[in-house]
Amino acid sequence: MKRTILVSLIVAAALGACSGKERITVTPFDTILSRSNYKDWYTYTRPNRSEYAWTLWNWKTQLAPAARLASADNKPLLLWLENGHPLGDTSTNGIARRAFWTDVSLNASLTKMVVGADDLQWLLDSEDEEGQLLDRILEQDDDREELLKSGGVVIASSNGRWLGSYSGLEVSGMKSVMDEALIAWAGLGAADKRLAELTTMVSKDRPANLFPTDGLTLEIHRRPLAAAMDPAGERTTPWTHDYLWLSKSEIAPLVVSRLGQELEVPARQAQRFAQAILVDNLYSDGQSFALEDLQVTKLSMNCISKIGDAVRFTISGEFKAENDERGMHCFVEGDGSLNLSDASIPSLYLAAHGQSWGHSVEMNDDGTARLLTIALRRVNTYEGSHLITPSQFDQYPADWCVSDEVQRSK
Repeated sequence: MKRTILVSLIVAAALGACSGKERITVTPFDTILSRSNYKDWYTYTRPNRSEYAWTLWNWKTQLAPAARLASADNKPLLLWLENGHPLGDTSTNGIARRAFWTDVSLNASLTKMVVGADDLQWLLDSEDEEGQLLDRILEQDDDREELLKSGGVVIASSNGRWLGSYSGLEVSGMKSVMDEALIAWAGLGAADKRLAELTTMVSKDRPANLFPTDGLTLEIHRRPLAAAMDPAGERTTPWTHDYLWLSKSEIAPLVVSRLGQELEVPARQAQRFAQAILVDNLYSDGQSFALEDLQVTKLSMNCISKIGDAVRFTISGEFKAENDERGMHCFVEGDGSLNLSDASIPSLYLAAHGQSWGHSVEMNDDGTARLLTIALRRVNTYEGSHLITPSQFDQYPADWCVSDEVQRSK
């Protein structure tokens, strides 16, 4: 059954001394997301195996532990840097570079290195040992400015000897840099290869253990909505990748225990879902809306089966937010399972259709706002071969991905 999103919002309604930007009128769109087809849209939105192959390398998600491991293993360090953490939401170039790590021609060189990934801007702004190490490496790099501008890969010894860098997008160029870096590594003396003290460098203010392992972790992907709104149609290429984490106590109220029971998700939990879903990092700057920007945060669960402590439920919702610069509106459909014995949620799958608008959003050629499709699913602590940590999400407010409650408990 179609839902019509009756959006006739005007953004940038600044008056007097406020912004003089032109007003943007948002045209309505029809979403065909429904209870009968949300699984098809979920499948359409999720990356396939080849798109997701970059997660299989054992990435260290912060520079400091990567450098310590490289020193201990007596290997060079390959550090993947983007504006936005490469393993989370990242730049357009960063998304394109993910294809590097699916190319088998790089495997022989990659196995001889310790691979790490980190947020370039975080490290540049940092004044601790991590930032100082990156500064030492980049001071030796003739292509420093291009890497700072576009992101890329730098290869170095763990104590800061530059061995090579690459900010391009061609796998052949990456392979050449890696091969030359390994030759340069072989020529280094022992003192140039290792940290003087393995335990001195840490990632300050970014604890790697800040992960609510007893709660609910949701992986989020976004794509442009298929032009024909056909989940069996050709998939669009751009996609993004994020997470939402809820603690055990935050999911405790989300219990439906009687067949046919309907539960309105409490306001704060619904708001956190809304903040996670209402992010347009396909076309915009990827920032979440503040709580005061949220206008609609409706989310409900309905128990559809119960066998012992095992419950199946459906979940539906509507989210909408707007401020003077931008806005977004989404509808959500999904399902999941609940274990009543420990109030855990073993599975949760959501699909959403949305429209975003604003001065930083790239509009269609006819002036209408772009549409996007979103998929969420419950995941475990590990993604491929690496531990998911909050360092991947430095560009967001803390309560976007990990609540204040979780931070205080660590």
